[in-house]
Amino acid sequence: MIERLDDVDWAGLVHAYGPADDVPDLIRGLLSENADKREESRDGLISAIVHQGTRYSASAPAVPFLLAILADSTTPDRGELVSFLEYLATGQDSDPEWDRFDVEEEIGGLGRIVYDAVAEGIPLFIELLADDDAEVAIPAARALAVFPEHAAVIAPALARAAAVIDAPVPLTTTALLALGVTAPDASPYADLLDRRLTDSDNAIRQAAALTATRLRGNPTQSPEALAAPPRILARSLADTPFSTWHNYLLGQLAERDLDTTNWDERESDRTWADLTPAQRDFVDQLCERPDIFARERIMRPLVWAGLPGTLPELRAFRPS
Repeated sequence: MIERLDDVDWAGLVHAYGPADDVPDLIRGLLSENADKREESRDGLISAIVHQGTRYSASAPAVPFLLAILADSTTPDRGELVSFLEYLATGQDSDPEWDRFDVEEEIGGLGRIVYDAVAEGIPLFIELLADDDAEVAIPAARALAVFPEHAAVIAPALARAAAVIDAPVPLTTTALLALGVTAPDASPYADLLDRRLTDSDNAIRQAAALTATRLRGNPTQSPEALAAPPRILARSLADTPFSTWHNYLLGQLAERDLDTTNWDERESDRTWADLTPAQRDFVDQLCERPDIFARERIMRPLVWAGLPGTLPELRAFRPS
């Protein structure tokens, strides 16, 4: 495929800086034996054909060549290349928020043409889920998450990746979270969610809980899959002293009719001595900055994590 680069009339196409006649050399540079040269070429391509999220007439024609390079297992920096292709598809260069990607709302014009071109790589991204290099497999799972209209083939593949027992934890959690924004419902994945909700790893349990919560509109038939997420996520709120995580997580719950005021499970009461340093820091932040969690529903998860649920009680709970 790479030998056909010069068959394209690149000079008749444009990118962010004008005629795109430099694109072939930039693409070839991705295969350089010199790591600095590869990085320079990759940065040059990103800046040229998806400049600050904008796609150009040269963007879509470049995609088949990038996919062909990615398909070669000897290509260096394949994880970076997968992430680049995801950026080309969406025009969004940021950490995933794990919301279902609405292509009709987010993309139009040239962007949609490029998105569809990258979607041709879905079978390859699925294959890369099983790559021995987690630095390739994890970006592949993230990339698949932005193609929910292809859920019929993507969701089962993500579920298989999430089910691998000895897989790296970041791959398992990414596959679970991607499953949550692509699968239409949880029913086919009840057994997987049940197993992962009781996993020995806390990050995997949290990812499974959020995925089960996302898909709750069409829940699994398992009582465990319905009952466990609120408990796991409530514990997560107490264990993680970051307000942005709390706001994000509780927003996701509220959107799915799982407002925390309806939770009726709670852990046994804790004492200050029971708390980890991170939990104590979290309580300190709440006591000193109540405006961060001003709404009652933000405070209530503390109750189900065995902590006082009101600001006066929380301040009394903290040693002076």
